Amino acid sequence: MTRRLWYPVACALLSAASALAQTTVAQETLEPRWREADSWRQPQGLPQDTVFSIAQSRDGYMWVGTRGGLARFDGVRFTTFDDRGKDPLREIEIWALLAEDDGSLWVGTYGGGLARLVNGRFSVFTTKDGLVNNFVRNLARDASGALWIGTDAGLSRFEHGRFTNFTVEDGLSHKGVRSLHADPDGAVWIATKSGIDTVRAGRIVNLTFPEPRPTAVIDAVHRDRQGALWVGTQEGLFRFAGGRTTRYTMADGLSSNSVRTLFEDSRGRLWIATDDGLDRYAGPSSALPIVKEALLRDIRSLGEDREGSLWAGCEGRGLTRFYEGLFAVYTEANGLPSADVRTVLDDGRGNRWIGTAKGLSVLRAGTISSLGRPNGLPNAPVDALAEDREGNLWVGTEVGLFRSSDARCSPPSCLPHFLPLRNDTIPAMHVRVLRQDSAGALWVGTNLEGLARYQHGRFTTYTTKDGLSSDSIRAFAEDREGVLWIGTKGGLDRIEDGKFVAYGKRAGIPGDGVQALYMDPRGTLWIAGRYGLGRYKDARFTTYTAKDGLYDSHAYGIVEDDLGNLWMSCAKGIFRVSKKQLDDFAEGRIKSITSVAYGREHGLPSTMSAVGVHPAGIKSQRGRIWFATRGGLAVVNPKTLSTNTVAPPVLLEQVHIDGRAFDLDGPADAPPGDGDLVFRYTALSFLAPEKVRFKYKLEGFDRDWVDADTRRVAYYTNLPPARYRFRVIASNNDGVWNETGAAVQLRLAPHIYQTYWFYGLCALTLAFAGAATQRLRVRRGKLRELELSARVEQAVAQVKVLSGLLPICASCKKIRDDTGYWSQMETYIHDHSEAEFSHGICPDCSEKLYPGVAQKARDRKAAATLAKTSDTPSE
Repeated sequence: MTRRLWYPVACALLSAASALAQTTVAQETLEPRWREADSWRQPQGLPQDTVFSIAQSRDGYMWVGTRGGLARFDGVRFTTFDDRGKDPLREIEIWALLAEDDGSLWVGTYGGGLARLVNGRFSVFTTKDGLVNNFVRNLARDASGALWIGTDAGLSRFEHGRFTNFTVEDGLSHKGVRSLHADPDGAVWIATKSGIDTVRAGRIVNLTFPEPRPTAVIDAVHRDRQGALWVGTQEGLFRFAGGRTTRYTMADGLSSNSVRTLFEDSRGRLWIATDDGLDRYAGPSSALPIVKEALLRDIRSLGEDREGSLWAGCEGRGLTRFYEGLFAVYTEANGLPSADVRTVLDDGRGNRWIGTAKGLSVLRAGTISSLGRPNGLPNAPVDALAEDREGNLWVGTEVGLFRSSDARCSPPSCLPHFLPLRNDTIPAMHVRVLRQDSAGALWVGTNLEGLARYQHGRFTTYTTKDGLSSDSIRAFAEDREGVLWIGTKGGLDRIEDGKFVAYGKRAGIPGDGVQALYMDPRGTLWIAGRYGLGRYKDARFTTYTAKDGLYDSHAYGIVEDDLGNLWMSCAKGIFRVSKKQLDDFAEGRIKSITSVAYGREHGLPSTMSAVGVHPAGIKSQRGRIWFATRGGLAVVNPKTLSTNTVAPPVLLEQVHIDGRAFDLDGPADAPPGDGDLVFRYTALSFLAPEKVRFKYKLEGFDRDWVDADTRRVAYYTNLPPARYRFRVIASNNDGVWNETGAAVQLRLAPHIYQTYWFYGLCALTLAFAGAATQRLRVRRGKLRELELSARVEQAVAQVKVLSGLLPICASCKKIRDDTGYWSQMETYIHDHSEAEFSHGICPDCSEKLYPGVAQKARDRKAAATLAKTSDTPSE
């Protein structure tokens, strides 16, 4: 090969290698870090701000030993056990905790000996019971089941109810035991102020290690799953493995050389607590073997819960929970000029451009560089980014539009220079959206000045006067036919052949305010609006809202991942929905959809995402999803996501019936009362306790489950006496339900007047009363009947006398009665019959007594007869 041919080939190879190297480096991103989720001190219910010990019991409670008492924590409330309780501790300074599989809890007190908590009651062991010393610092359970107790004056082993003690006379390197560790292999490791000891065949053995040996005070000892022994001292961290000693100091990444506590979590990660921070061992092959995870001072204890959160107790600084976020975040700590990120763009050449409230930055090879006035850009918020076919970068700001003048310049070797784009028709406007269409034209959406089209060096502007639904532009999308869709504050527009077609709420879009548009590879248009998510397919709109299962009806941005999900940002965080579910809902195959939401508990720096900008989120070449938020640039890998699959344990804490507390160990049998019930319950999920949801049901009263949302108490009033069963279930922050939940049986005893025998007695009494009343009525009826019969008989008898022989006076015609008295005939007949009398005069008496009157009567009768005869006609 000649030199003339070799040189261009070599240049090409070098260029290809450089490009490959740049692509490889560009694939590197931050990994999700452990973050401080919550912290509690005395104002939040912690008994005291110095936390010496942490443990999680079998039922799911977190237990915290402090200088001021023992506390039980459910994620929301602390319950304190100290020397003022019904069954008090003798000493409230708690240095050590050990939770047993049987549900009991061992409590090491500093001065009060060893206590065991079972079913809410303490039993205490002191030197009187054989304990070597009452100042207990640490506890461990070995593989054989024996309990080891480290104290200020030696070591005790408790098994089968007996103590076996070990002191300096028995071989301990120092009487003060600083740390204990029992490994699965059965070995017990003892750290004292002067060295490391172990127990072999019931005897104490002092260990020696190759140089460099620890010479300072030893505070922690731990043997990891690979068999390496770790020793934390006040002069660094030591690892003994394979006959070699490795020392780690601040030069290796330790936050402080004073190592206080060592802890290995459920995934085998070794955590190192120092005086100045929380560190993690990353391995000898890492750039720094020790990774600083948090700057938290004076850590004295570490623990882990079943959901994978890490708990740290500090001296004078309370309790803190850490979690491993799902999102990696770029903020000012990584070089951004502002954590208020407005937009992000992947240019396909390994550069990730980031628009912030304080200008433009670029991320390349893990390094962030900022651009400003030396590069021709103003120090103004950047709300829109786009790349054209020639590789030019277009930047939309609050004060105008800018384009890079050197497209081939690739950061970080150089940073491009930008020129402003404006003329008479395009002033210094606020640009919010940018997009180049398939014809090569650049479309510019402004905040209030309408729409502009830039092609062949000229701008053409469109406003509401030309048919736009609003001059406030929010989104662009182009379909397969090259038709441009425009989302505005007033609705959805389509421009075709220079004419606008508007689609408003009446057409089926989810409200008039469109925030984002996404045209998927199948040609379906997705519309993020103020009042729901829209789908436009086959000339038909479908709307999805929170009532249908959408996490939030108001979405800001839409990104599709490689797994068939749509990711959307909103004011409450970020959520994803399966496109298949969305399609099935639109076709009527399902009635609701399921959203998976992500918030601060998943590592988001802020739940408020960028709104009204373009693009608000992107998918990179590696398939990661990037979203602009007000707290930084968040990135997540959908392929490595995990959800909280741990169903929360549900517990009933209190049952009050008519103001009286009842024991939960058995059925609650309440005396007669008013039927007022109060149930206090909880669910032990610590990742996001504020998102734990509850449902309860009082069987025997409620027909269906009552949705209590996040409320942890249920009330019932005026319940009738009966047997009931109260049930409560709960779900964690990712919607995983504990369907078994917790339950309690109860019986409300009736008052005397509410008992069945009382009802029976009342019924029997009423029956007797009814029978007696009926008998009385019958008796009265019979008496009345007899009386009437007698009267009838008497009347009949009297009528028979009248029909017999009546003695009448021959002269005055009076009648003599049975008693011998004489009465007028009419009087006698009136008294002895129902006859009535009227008086007149017969013709004989009239002729005799009144002859003149009788004659006149005869004359009138004769005249009447004659008149009648004369009126009769002749034949």
